[in-house]
Amino acid sequence: MLKKECKGLSVVKLVSYMEKQKSILRKLKRGIFRHQKQEEARVLTQQFQTGASRVYADMRVMLNKDKENDQP
Repeated sequence: MLKKECKGLSVVKLVSYMEKQKSILRKLKRGIFRHQKQEEARVLTQQFQTGASRVYADMRVMLNKDKENDQP
C-alpha cells in the first residue's frame, strides 16, 4: 500500500506519508470529540426537558464525589 501511495520508497516520501496520516488522524480525533460533546449536550437537554430536578440531583452527587475541586 505504501509503495502504491508513494510510488517508490525514500526517506522524504516516507516522512511525508507519515505526516499526512498523522494529520488525517488528528482531524478524525477532533471530529469524534466534537460528536461526543454534541451527543452529551443532546442527552442533557433531553433530561432537562423531561425533569430538571433529576439533572440537578445528579450534578449534586457528582460535585459531592469530587471534593478536591472547590469550584464546579
